[in-house]
Amino acid sequence: MNNQNQKEKTVSLPFFGIPKLLPFMKKYRGTLIFMVICGLVSTVVDILLPQFQGYALNEYITKGTLGGLGWFTLAYVAAIIISASAFFCSASNAMRVEVSMNKDLRNAAFEHLQTLSFSYFNQNSVGYIHARVISDTSRIGSLVSWTMMDSVWHFSYLIGAVGVMLVLNFRLALMVITILPLIVILFSLFQKKLIRVNREVREINSKITSNFNEGITGAKTTKTLVIEEKMQANFAASSREMYQSSVRAGHYRALF
Repeated sequence: MNNQNQKEKTVSLPFFGIPKLLPFMKKYRGTLIFMVICGLVSTVVDILLPQFQGYALNEYITKGTLGGLGWFTLAYVAAIIISASAFFCSASNAMRVEVSMNKDLRNAAFEHLQTLSFSYFNQNSVGYIHARVISDTSRIGSLVSWTMMDSVWHFSYLIGAVGVMLVLNFRLALMVITILPLIVILFSLFQKKLIRVNREVREINSKITSNFNEGITGAKTTKTLVIEEKMQANFAASSREMYQSSVRAGHYRALF
């Protein structure tokens, strides 16, 4: 089968496909809630740390006094420990959710493969199916765990930082807030490009894995038909395409 005929079918799912993931996420709702809470605690402490530093500059540097330095040091160290502990717990639970979701999704995918007809396996090579199952489930597991944790951290930090700025200097905060719409526009533009390029990378990776599988399992047929050079040329073309797409994705991420 010619791998060039394999095209990824893009299907738009309602609400970004989240309803499809809810049965898998429900099993780990306690871990997810604890992960979010720890992320929020870490965010609150991160927002307060600059206030500690500002207090130190105003009291101990500007006024030239050391009164209450011991209590300040204890409070500052405690805040750092709380932030580090909350971040560790959040990251640990995110890792646990990622691995568990990958396991459950791959088990479900394997069970589903057993129910498919022979025509499906005639139209899709084993290497292609294997690469998509492993790659896509890994991406979804990372989305549910690390992406969710990053989203909670960034969104809560943005809201908290804006709130603190409004309290400290209302007019200066309003000037800073004016750039937020521009950030939202840039984020949406880059996000669309990154999603498209990352999908291309995963698609090409599945083709390369498919070529590996056909090259190994079909070695006798390849040598019998004397098409080694053609197979090598197809694999080299897929590798070059993978290289170009990966570099383009890296450029977009770096520019963003």
